[in-house]
Amino acid sequence: MPGKRKTPLAILLVLLLLAALPAAAQSSYLESGVNGVGVDVVARISLDAFEQAGLRAGYSISGVLDLGANLGIRFGGSEGDDTVETRVAILYNVNVLEQSRLVPLSLQIFGSYGFMNITSDSLRDSSLIKSGTGYTIGADLYWDISLLPVWGIRFGATAAYESTNYQTTTEVTPPEGSDYPISNRVRNVIYGGMLGFLFTTIRGVVFAPLVKVVVNQDLDLFFEPQLSLVIPSKPR
Repeated sequence: MPGKRKTPLAILLVLLLLAALPAAAQSSYLESGVNGVGVDVVARISLDAFEQAGLRAGYSISGVLDLGANLGIRFGGSEGDDTVETRVAILYNVNVLEQSRLVPLSLQIFGSYGFMNITSDSLRDSSLIKSGTGYTIGADLYWDISLLPVWGIRFGATAAYESTNYQTTTEVTPPEGSDYPISNRVRNVIYGGMLGFLFTTIRGVVFAPLVKVVVNQDLDLFFEPQLSLVIPSKPR
């Protein structure tokens, strides 16, 4: 089936892209003026199920601007419990404020734009192909506390707006007068808090486990654990 042939190719292309990119969303762990690379492993868990998992990679420029890519998988959805949604996105992050003696908090603006491919038994049985495009824009406001030279704690708040436009088409010639292709836009507002730990080696490499606890506009609760590894381009 056409939909099944495209998915492995898309995943392969993204893995190659990730291998060529250094790291994403890492400038919040670097000092101003320092370039760096790194990776994030992220997930989203609801009270009922493990919903999403992803890998982010990219490059941080001067500890201010991040550019990178994301490969993610989402489980479940409107097409049934066996639904699998593969997501590929480009990412950016901009540090608007950096914590210092004069500035008590840091502020980072983040966003992404990506493509989705959805597969399920019901779609295959109906000879349907479902895909989508979408974007996210949001901000993290956080406060870092250094407890020892090698480790600290991060407290913060986060908010994001997610918009995805899904399109369903048929693999066969649709009957005259049918509604295909069918478009459906899904919007979400996510907001909540975060708590993380920062461990820094003497060469400046940062390992940072963090979890966000967020709700959407329907007050559904989600946990978003994240593991980050950040390596400055010029170690101390």
